[in-house]
Amino acid sequence: MNDEKIDELNKGIKILIFFVIILIVLVSSFFAVFMLSKDKETTKTDNKETTAATTITTTTTTTAKDHKLFTLGTEFYEGFYWNDCGKNGDNYRKEYLDKFKDIGIKVNIDNLIRYNSDDQEALEYYFSDYDTVETRVIFYPKKPYGVKDYTIKLEIVKK
Repeated sequence: MNDEKIDELNKGIKILIFFVIILIVLVSSFFAVFMLSKDKETTKTDNKETTAATTITTTTTTTAKDHKLFTLGTEFYEGFYWNDCGKNGDNYRKEYLDKFKDIGIKVNIDNLIRYNSDDQEALEYYFSDYDTVETRVIFYPKKPYGVKDYTIKLEIVKK
């Protein structure tokens, strides 16, 4: 009788270990997929989904600071740069942006901070460990050159 109870107990322990291993594998897989999916930022505008890819040249993971830099770049491009280069009309904007589709438009973090003049001191402190001249956002415009038609690459240089 004791042998039967021991065999039953061993069987229960083996089943428990099996489920714990399955749970660990599932959680690890979910975490890996979640971390890999952080490389893209998706925004929704006018019922049109646009994806701006983020590439960070100095790290393999996306940090909160990298996300903030990405957001500052997006605000700068969509709120200022795209409008400014279209002052002479849409055709001029398209011709102008077409010149940069391969080489990109490089804007360093120093200029992004100045663009956000209300938060300038806070942003300077927040990014104090980044080289503000060498750290930059590069915009790659894409056809049809609308306000959301671009990808972003981050080049981060720490002090």
